Amino acid sequence: MDGDAAVCRARGRCTGERPADQRDVTWSPYRFLGQVIRERLVLAYPLTYPHAGDRFYGYTKKRIAAWYPAGIEQGTKELITGVTRTATALLALRAQQYVGTKSASIRLYRDYIADEWTEYLETLYRKGKSEWQYAVPDHPADQQLLRELCQHTLAFENQYFQHYRTYLLDLLQGTDDERLFAAERLTQVVYTDDAIADMLRANTQAARAEVRAASAQALALIGRAPE
Repeated sequence: MDGDAAVCRARGRCTGERPADQRDVTWSPYRFLGQVIRERLVLAYPLTYPHAGDRFYGYTKKRIAAWYPAGIEQGTKELITGVTRTATALLALRAQQYVGTKSASIRLYRDYIADEWTEYLETLYRKGKSEWQYAVPDHPADQQLLRELCQHTLAFENQYFQHYRTYLLDLLQGTDDERLFAAERLTQVVYTDDAIADMLRANTQAARAEVRAASAQALALIGRAPE
């Protein structure tokens, strides 16, 4: 099945408009890939590894203590949560599918997108959750597999944020509410290309004051003053 086809099953709705919940779902990866895993409020595209010098590239650092038993310093629950939420966001963007669980995101990714990332997602979820129980495994072969999965994670993240850039660029040409949403998101994920900058610059002339202000703030973050 073509993952980019308009499947038109947004929680049972079939309309030509962009659902508000698509905005929420597609913003979720920022929460985990940015605020949690990288401990940053502003992400610059393309992303870099959380910790390039670490054996697992910084993806196994314990960041939400309540998710682990006392004394555990490493785990993969944050990573798997971030990756499955990213798969969920891609389903919303590319196939207009909305899911509510990690397992459903992996299953429907194969059903509706089925690209070069399908095996990566299935392996990380199966091994990380079901077999390793969100722990860093003890066996050397398993540790090597986890390292390879973590190594591939950065490219998966960046291809998502490339799709997200296209989505935001489209919203910058939409309604006032869509323009405001996109401009605000671009103060938290920074893209420095000319197309984004030109559209932000155009929106500094918008009729709505909030759109003008958010667009100017986003431009300032990429070092481009409004004209």
